[in-house]
Amino acid sequence: TEAAQQPKPTEKREKDPELLETEELGYPIMRDPRTQGTEATYMVGFDYPGKDEACDSMCGSAFLGNAFVHTPEFLLMEVPKTPGITHQFTNAEAAFQALRFWRVAPQFATLSGEEARDKSRRCGREDKSYAGFGNEWQAMLAVISAKFQANTRWAK
Repeated sequence: TEAAQQPKPTEKREKDPELLETEELGYPIMRDPRTQGTEATYMVGFDYPGKDEACDSMCGSAFLGNAFVHTPEFLLMEVPKTPGITHQFTNAEAAFQALRFWRVAPQFATLSGEEARDKSRRCGREDKSYAGFGNEWQAMLAVISAKFQANTRWAK
């Protein structure tokens, strides 16, 4: 069958996989940099700055974007600076921005990603420790870990 002839993501390809193609699944393929380009892999693009972008629609991946709204579930964050106190957010961008201003974190709870970025610009003096996570990389890792926490809709 034609589907059986489709290359698997890890198989070598005769065509140049740097030319993005759309496979049956609708995902583009590219050279896998982990294999020095000898194998192909599927690529899932996402952005979702508050609305579907072409890559979100093409890959069905809007939920991966930081501004994607997670209701009716909420993203729950507990931080090293105030253990035992949890705040909830409708999206990862709002949670991330709130880490810079944890004393007013509830004000970020229902903001869109764009609104959260705007609010953080107006809040004044930020907590450069990101509520005790240490830096923006560790803070974003904590937010993404909370977003995809086991047994949540988004982890599945």
